[in-house]
Amino acid sequence: MVDILLLFEMHQPRRLKRQFGRLSGQGCHNFEESFFDDELNREILQRVAERSYLPMLKMLSARLKSDRFRCSVCASGTLLDQCNMWNSAVLSALKEIRASNRCEFIAEPYFRSISSILEYDDFSRQIAIHRKVLKELLNYDALTARNTGWIYDNGVGETLSSLGFKAGLVEGSGSLLGWRSPNYLYASRGGGLKLIARDYRLSDIINYRLCSSALPSGIADAEALYQIFAGKEGDLVLVSFNMETFGERYSDGNATRAFLEKLLDLIESNDDLRLSTPLEACQSLEPRGELEGEQPTSSADLEKDLSAWASNPLQKYCLDNMKYLYPLAKSSGGKALRAWRLLCQADFYEYMSMKGGETGAIHSSYSHFSSPLEAFLTFNWTLTDYRQRLYSTLGENARYYRMLYGELPESHSFHFYKGFGAPSGIVARNLEELKAAIGEVPAESIAYHLGRRDLGRWILEILGCQDLAKAVDRLSPLEEPEAMRGRLLAEIEKAMDDARKRLGAGEKDANSKA
Repeated sequence: MVDILLLFEMHQPRRLKRQFGRLSGQGCHNFEESFFDDELNREILQRVAERSYLPMLKMLSARLKSDRFRCSVCASGTLLDQCNMWNSAVLSALKEIRASNRCEFIAEPYFRSISSILEYDDFSRQIAIHRKVLKELLNYDALTARNTGWIYDNGVGETLSSLGFKAGLVEGSGSLLGWRSPNYLYASRGGGLKLIARDYRLSDIINYRLCSSALPSGIADAEALYQIFAGKEGDLVLVSFNMETFGERYSDGNATRAFLEKLLDLIESNDDLRLSTPLEACQSLEPRGELEGEQPTSSADLEKDLSAWASNPLQKYCLDNMKYLYPLAKSSGGKALRAWRLLCQADFYEYMSMKGGETGAIHSSYSHFSSPLEAFLTFNWTLTDYRQRLYSTLGENARYYRMLYGELPESHSFHFYKGFGAPSGIVARNLEELKAAIGEVPAESIAYHLGRRDLGRWILEILGCQDLAKAVDRLSPLEEPEAMRGRLLAEIEKAMDDARKRLGAGEKDANSKA
């Protein structure tokens, strides 16, 4: 008996406005109205709901009346938000499916974000938000989760396990599985989480090659695809479907849904195949070993790594700036933190991908921008505007947060050298890291930078610590090495204490005015 696991994915990003230059008169906290093109977002949602979501959910609801049918659904938080604003019929259809008790709902980062690349703490929070919304909206307690883009490494597994999930969904790539088949149940490192690997080859046939003029009938043959299912060896087969495939990506929704209906009929008629949910499979099967996710893997592109979101200079620049802004967004909370999370949407970074060939064509087909450069320019304008609003919201506190905790972009960080042309590999982005670095670098590195007077200049011009910069410039590189290190550490600690006091006073004053 082979368990067939069908996962239907539903997602619409909250797309940015295609305009440049600072907005005026919007008010400091009005992030979403300023940044997002909700006229376009509403138009696309209504079209996709009519062509794809509602007909597909109706079909699934009818099939779920049969005790033999099982499936799972993963609906992104950005989609649920938009349905709540503009199309409650989709939410009603999801509730109808929930009532069958035969469909499992999968949790993921609420904003379909790459938060696990940017900030693990917020990755955990976004998973928890999605889980909470599924409970509030559908009265459903999610016990299976997956990361955006099927990104997985040991840290993701540990996070999901710590949140109490029983199962995680991962990409069945060779870099994660090695010689092993995706058609067995596995476990995370340490065994705290059961892992189900997606059969991406079978999934891609349906999601990207379902319809083609090269096919005799213009659409894949359900019987031929069924034979692939029937011939699979192992304990399970996890296949994911982008629900938009049926009616939106391929406009002949009736034909694509008829294909799917026939395929499902054939699977249900085979007593050696059993439609199950991921959780049911985990309860009936035993893991065949642990998967070691030392390096991140994903479902993206041929590389199955993070390169779809974080490989070119445009993407890296934006990611560096997002990391830098997180402490400020977290401190601001509320609308500012929600805006940061919306700016983490994986789609935005995919739009900046400069890959060519079939991979590049797939990325561009989802983008509402004319080019990766336009996507970058729009995002960068938005990010600049967002940063200024954050500074305005936090006032003087923003300065002290940046000093103490800001994760500066690579180009603004201080890189320690042991001498000319001899990098030490040690980098500082804020006072906390500067203190740690001074305690670690060789004494000759400290003397080298004091002699060049570039450390004091960085402290003044980048961190904005005028008193510390003056104190550093007064130190002599000719002092006894460890005495010089001790004096420098004392000056940094003094500056940190002052920043903490000022930050605390500012927060206390802000709270008294609230």
